[in-house]
Amino acid sequence: MEKVVFPILEISKRHREYDLYSEVKRSRIVYSYLFEGNSHRDIDENILGFDSSESKGYQAMGVLHHLGLRGEHKNVFEDSSLLDAISILQSYNTVEHRKIAYYLQYFLNAETSHIGVQKYLNEVIEALKYLGGEASLSDIYEYIDDNYNFKIPQDSLHSSIRKSIYQNSSDADLYQRKQDLFYAVDEKGKGLWGLRSFMPTSEHIELTEDDDGFPEGKQKLRIHLQRERNPKLIREVKKRFKAKYGRLFCQVCSFDFYVKYGEIGDDFIEGHHTKPVSEFNDSTFSKIEDIALLCSNCHKMVHRKRPWLSIDDLKEILS
Repeated sequence: MEKVVFPILEISKRHREYDLYSEVKRSRIVYSYLFEGNSHRDIDENILGFDSSESKGYQAMGVLHHLGLRGEHKNVFEDSSLLDAISILQSYNTVEHRKIAYYLQYFLNAETSHIGVQKYLNEVIEALKYLGGEASLSDIYEYIDDNYNFKIPQDSLHSSIRKSIYQNSSDADLYQRKQDLFYAVDEKGKGLWGLRSFMPTSEHIELTEDDDGFPEGKQKLRIHLQRERNPKLIREVKKRFKAKYGRLFCQVCSFDFYVKYGEIGDDFIEGHHTKPVSEFNDSTFSKIEDIALLCSNCHKMVHRKRPWLSIDDLKEILS
């Protein structure tokens, strides 16, 4: 399916109508407009409970306009899944787009809870976002234990957390065939899970001292690093590389972490985005062929010069 181009947001400063309604109502308004293409009057009547001949759709319009949603956004996600829409909005990496993504995620979670799928879905999603998109069950437990004060025995809580993942993943035997939110990293039984809609953001990126003088701006640097740290993309690159060569090694110096360090180095390598940073913008999407696999030393050396060295440049230096 062709990626949806989301129209520019036009934020209205007026917030009176927006402030009147709960998160639940706002999420239903946003979903109804973006996915079902309902008019302001329809939303006023069917979601907010007004007589639309009197309200004239002004309540729904006020909420949507405060979020920047106008006529060109109506029904924009008609042929998309909720997860795809959330991912597209998050990829714009602005507060305004993330706010709309939040309401779609809220709607998704609310609908899921209505059918009794799982109570702790929001907390699992939040944990995986904080942990970079992929994490072990033990790390997910620890995050939720540290950030929420659920008044139930820990064993019961952890069991419920697992169930919330299994019932929402097509990789699990308990899948409810409603929302496919999570995936098993590598294979079932490893206890490693990922969030399908996860997109790295600037919150996951820390700039180093070596980046202070970056000539093309820190925003483009962050965009570049976000793409280098996309766990799903790097995993697919590694999978294809191993299928072709039988093992992972640095594409510059041929260093093999497994050969050098044994089991602890198995399957370890770093991903580097080879596309020039000058070509990046908020809507740039990474491709498998844009990623090179490098050892930590070569990856660091590529980033030492401005503009960054190409893979061939670094090979020439080593030779």
